[in-house]
Amino acid sequence: MRSFHKLKGLTNSQRAILLILDTYFKGLVGEELPTIYEIQKYSDTNINYYTIKNALEVLKEKGII
Repeated sequence: MRSFHKLKGLTNSQRAILLILDTYFKGLVGEELPTIYEIQKYSDTNINYYTIKNALEVLKEKGII
């Protein structure tokens, strides 16, 4: 994660996706993001496909990932 100070404006689902990326895919973030299905596999709460997709788009727009 690049910008911890930007976490205040994120939704809970965006924070959850960010934590999954940081925990399980730490070496890949920045180079190549894992697929939505790979992220969904590591989610304990079965996050919806479109929720993950939208969260990734917002995180990219904000420059966090």
